[in-house]
Amino acid sequence: MEAMMVKHDKFGWDRLDAPLRKMIRMDWMDALQDYPLDEVRAACRQHTIEQPRKVPNEGDIKAIILRNRAKVVAALPKPVEPAKPRATAEQRARADEIIRAAGLKLTRANPIGETA
Repeated sequence: MEAMMVKHDKFGWDRLDAPLRKMIRMDWMDALQDYPLDEVRAACRQHTIEQPRKVPNEGDIKAIILRNRAKVVAALPKPVEPAKPRATAEQRARADEIIRAAGLKLTRANPIGETA
């Protein structure tokens, strides 16, 4: 963060008083503490490449990290829904028997197109 501030800052990071610099450091650490250091560094490099004249803030870096993670997730293979098992002929015949025994009449198209 400090290296980026020195590189991008037109007003002079060194001219800020020490307590203010410490407060800025703490804000960055608080905002980015949940992300691995290599992701933060990569996002900082990416921001410098994409917007070399803009001083980033911690929100910019977090947005880049989340955008990069979304790209990785989008590239993952989509889960395949398992096919529902079809009832066997015996199971269908048993179901028909139960329906007839209950005094009901069921009409449905079977796979061959005949009506049961």
